[in-house]
Amino acid sequence: MSNHNECESAAALLPDLWSGQLDTPERSSDRLWLLAHIQACAECAGMTELWRRLGGLPLVEPDPRQRQRFDQMLAAYQAGIAAPVTAGHTLPRTPAAAAWKQLFWHPLPAMAAVLLVAVGLGAGWWLRGGAAATPGGAAATSRPADTTSQQVAELRQQVQATQQLAVLSLLRQSSPSDRLQGVSYSTPLVASDPEVVDALMRSLKYDSSPDVRLAAIDALTSHAGQPDIRSGLVQSFSYQKSPLVQIALVDSFAETRDQQARPLLQRISKDTAFNPEVRQRAAWVLAQPAWN
Repeated sequence: MSNHNECESAAALLPDLWSGQLDTPERSSDRLWLLAHIQACAECAGMTELWRRLGGLPLVEPDPRQRQRFDQMLAAYQAGIAAPVTAGHTLPRTPAAAAWKQLFWHPLPAMAAVLLVAVGLGAGWWLRGGAAATPGGAAATSRPADTTSQQVAELRQQVQATQQLAVLSLLRQSSPSDRLQGVSYSTPLVASDPEVVDALMRSLKYDSSPDVRLAAIDALTSHAGQPDIRSGLVQSFSYQKSPLVQIALVDSFAETRDQQARPLLQRISKDTAFNPEVRQRAAWVLAQPAWN
């Protein structure tokens, strides 16, 4: 089974594969690795098939007014999301914000549709220029390489911006299941999006649902190689009342081997105010060879 980091690397290389940028001798090793990964990973193979089908879509010229309407809706929503949020996680009561709130009551199909539109626009760019590079390298592109690279970069930025918008919106919803989905969608962004990291840290400290806090720990721990995430995990412990969440944080310290957590673990292991299982877990971590 492929690990998550390999799938992230494969997702980053797929646009280059379909734009033909992996066909150069300098990037042949990337191409061979990606094709081998696709053979072994069913999820990435499915994503590759999606890219292939999008590349075969007929070119349809959009209504120029659609972009204008979308920009107006997006501007209204961003103005609403920047306004102060009430204690109940509700969005400001403006018509535009209400419409978006209705949309995000059904977050999975909404986000999937938006992402597909974004990816479809990218495929349309390549079709418009006659680009049709395939994994077998059968076809060529009439577009200069620098133009294709710029368009691929723009596509990546648009998809990431859409993902960020969905994650931040979901994390503000009143439903714990919606917020839990927001944490799930955040995983590809944690490594490169400080705003998403900050939102996850707020969820870890203040969310009323232990399940959401546990999911935030998993999402952040997977990228705890970043110093700000490691220190944030340690600082968040003082906000936790649930023994289950406390134990999960202790386990994250063990996984990351974060030595700055040692004083905290020593205090936990001796403080009778903590649940006995939490104290035992902290003592067990300190007894491991990596901590001695």
